[in-house]
Formats: sequence, structure tokens, C-alpha cells
Amino acid sequence: MMEENKPLQATKNAVEIGDSLVGDVIGLASNKVAPVIGPILVNIIWKNKWKILLANVVIFFFAIFALEAIAYQVLAGTRGLIEEIPQEHRECIDKASRKYSQEFELIASYGKVIADFDEKHTGNGVDFLEISQSDWDNYGSDGNNNDDITDEDLCDNYFTLSNILSSYDGDAEKKINQYSYPKKEEVYEQYQMYVGLMYIPYGNPIGLNRSDLVTVTSGFNVVRVIDGVKNVHKGVDIVPSSKWYQKNPGKGSTDSINRAILTGKVSNFKDGYGALCSYITNDYYRVLYCHCDAFIAQDGSTVKYGDPICFMGNTGFSTGVHTHIGMYEKNSQGGWNLIDPTPFLFPTKYYDGNE
Repeated sequence: MMEENKPLQATKNAVEIGDSLVGDVIGLASNKVAPVIGPILVNIIWKNKWKILLANVVIFFFAIFALEAIAYQVLAGTRGLIEEIPQEHRECIDKASRKYSQEFELIASYGKVIADFDEKHTGNGVDFLEISQSDWDNYGSDGNNNDDITDEDLCDNYFTLSNILSSYDGDAEKKINQYSYPKKEEVYEQYQMYVGLMYIPYGNPIGLNRSDLVTVTSGFNVVRVIDGVKNVHKGVDIVPSSKWYQKNPGKGSTDSINRAILTGKVSNFKDGYGALCSYITNDYYRVLYCHCDAFIAQDGSTVKYGDPICFMGNTGFSTGVHTHIGMYEKNSQGGWNLIDPTPFLFPTKYYDGNE
């Protein structure tokens, strides 16, 4: 009921504002305008007061929708700060964090604070991450499975750092305080920022930060007629693009894997039409994946960006193989408001034409 009453309350407020505005204009015209012109203007305004009121209401709602769209675009762009981590660093950090069960955000924070992801950075200790010689000797790790551990190798540095941090007990803050690197407060602040950003949805499930690997077949709030039933589409439908098929020769759309675009907890379920669906939920956002062919992530598990969730499918009330993406934002009452996924799914044009 709370959600249904919001538009009604907004309309009521707009009507009250419009009536007040019309009254003020009429009062001003009556008192200040010349006796001949004044009554004519007042009469025109009075006769058209409902048109003026309606125009005010329309302008009011368009302003709200425009501001909301801008806010979501800014939010999605903020999440894109994670994408500013150079791709090679991001891949090494991801592999290292998974191998040693460390948080991606924690390892990335050291790369940012120590060297700003510059492999040519020099300081105290071994190579750009400034690992102490004793830690390098005790925890040096092979990040490329080439049986060679060298400080000149990007992944070896991140694997070694991740191995060191895995030797400490406790949460990220405790690990930061136990590790010898001196700028502990800066690292922790960076870590908190990265953690917060990872809770915001970003990219699309098929291509993650590759907008060219996905095609939209039905947008948000599009009015559709399926089997004679008119409905408003409350999400975005996506399928693999021609570029995806070029990159995956011999595979079909049901081979396409939907991946997590935010950190959260997985809830698998079957809807009333028999569609296999998954929610990924955190304290701020919820993303829905629907019409899955089969689940990959286990119900109740916690996933992070890029983790596989399910295979694209055609289950339930569906006209073909695709993934329906719905997005929700938690409101102040603890419920979920449906929002337009578009600014979050396609916030940037990452692909530059080079493989």
C-alpha cells in the first residue's frame, strides 16, 4: 500500500501547489493590473485554471523522473570507479583473492594506495607493492603457474600479498592493522570505498563491462501484448549479441552464462509460471535474473561481481531464450522499489573495437 500511495500523494501535493499558484496569480492580477486589462487576464486565467494546473502537474512529474534518471546515471558512473583499475591488475587481483580466499576490495586497496596501480612505482620493499624482503621470501607465490616466482611478474606480486594477508586472522580491518605497510588508515578508507561501490549494480550479466556482447530485446516500461494480454514490462530483456556468437563459435544462447553484477546473497526460486529465477540481494539493491535454464550459484550463497549465477533459458512464461533483468532499490521502510535497470546495465561504452 505504501508504494501505491506515493504517486497519489505526489499528485495531491502538485494539485495543492497548482491551486496556490493560480490563487496567487489571480490575486496579483486583481490588485496590480490596470482596471481594463486586469479583469480580462483574470478571466482568461480563471477559465484555463485546470489546464494550467494540469501543465504544472505534468512538469512536476517530468522533473522528478528526469532528476531520478540523472541520479541513477551518476550512481552507476560512481560504481565505474572499480573499472578504473587496469584490466591486467583487475584480473591478477581477482585470481589472487580467490586462491587465498581474500576480498578483492582488500587486495585492490593496497594496489591503489601503494602504487596507484603503477607497476613502475618504487619505494620501500620489493617491487611496486613494497612487500618486505622477509615477507617475499616467506610468502612468495606463483601467480601464473609457471614455476617461477619473480618480483617482475604482476600476478606474482598480488598473489604474494594475498598469501601474506591470508596468514592473519580476523576481518579486513584487523588484517590491515597487522600487516606491516604503514599507511593503514588510507588503505582502510580505500577498502571501505571499494566495498561500498561493489554493492551497486554495474554492467550487464552477459558481458559484464562489455556492452557489445549483449542485445536488448525489450526495454523497461515498454507496453507489450503477449498472447492477447497487455502488460508493462518491468525490467529489461537481453540476449547474446552477434559479437558474443563470434566469440563463442558453435554455442547457442542457452550456453550463455548470466553473472553477478553486484555483491550479494543468492535466492533461487521458481515463479508462478515455472520460470527459474534468482535474486541477488544486498542491503541496498536487489537484481532479478529470470527464465534461467539451470542454476549455477547455490541458493543462500554469497556472490561477488562476475560470479556465475545461471544459464540463460526459456523457462516459464517466455517467448524465447533470453534473460529478464529486474532491479530494485531498498526504501526507508525496508521494502523494495522497482527501478529502471538501464543506467546500471549500460553505464559506459567499454568496447573499443579491439579484441
